[in-house]
Amino acid sequence: MSNIQVKWQWLNSKKISNVCAALAFGDIRLVLTNYLLHNVDIDIYKQLKIVLHDEVIVLIGDKELLPWIDGIQYAGYDDIEPRLWRPAHRVPSVDISLLADSLCNRYEQEPLLVWDNPKAIISINKAQIVNLFLLNTIAAQYEKSL
Repeated sequence: MSNIQVKWQWLNSKKISNVCAALAFGDIRLVLTNYLLHNVDIDIYKQLKIVLHDEVIVLIGDKELLPWIDGIQYAGYDDIEPRLWRPAHRVPSVDISLLADSLCNRYEQEPLLVWDNPKAIISINKAQIVNLFLLNTIAAQYEKSL
């Protein structure tokens, strides 16, 4: 397949996508990690997945299982294009399937989470199931960096 490059931008949307991920940037990563360690039943962990990417934690799960706390941002996808996850209240200015084709071909992975600010493209297929050891390791790393 050819590597099609598509020029586009983000637009605000009143329609919320199917929320399936919570994102924590910067200092909020430690807030999210501590929330998961101290407020979520350990049996729920196996229903959640996590991706660590640069300065963000992406927590993936059913909308009802995601933490709704200050500072967390949310992502989702459209039913017509589940390969491309995006900010819950934003839509691309071009056809979402065209953009998904372009980005998935370019990065040779799917689904992809495309974020607006800070700009990021994150492979979701690298997600790990949440577990106590992983959360404690993440928390320890972030506490050292404070």
